[in-house]
Amino acid sequence: MIDIDQKRQKSLAYVSVLSKAERANALRRIRENVDVVDVVRISLTNRVVSYRFALEHLVIMTPMAQAVEAERLLNQLQNRIARYNTLPPTWRREPSLASAN
Repeated sequence: MIDIDQKRQKSLAYVSVLSKAERANALRRIRENVDVVDVVRISLTNRVVSYRFALEHLVIMTPMAQAVEAERLLNQLQNRIARYNTLPPTWRREPSLASAN
């Protein structure tokens, strides 16, 4: 979405006949997409917080060896989310955390 919106924004300057409504519609789409990306980023961050809370409380109730691996995967997920918040998108599918051993 971000890549397409950047192209959309740049192309507005080159359209010879562009009504105010068309321009407003294009800008609205760009804002909408930015909002969607922000909601996803916030949701992912909240999900990590929830998973960490659940893991911490599970370990208190029932200590288990898998907790270390679960925490490692949570840290990987948190680092990946942080990277997405700071870097432009790569638009390529990445391996799942479960298969990244």
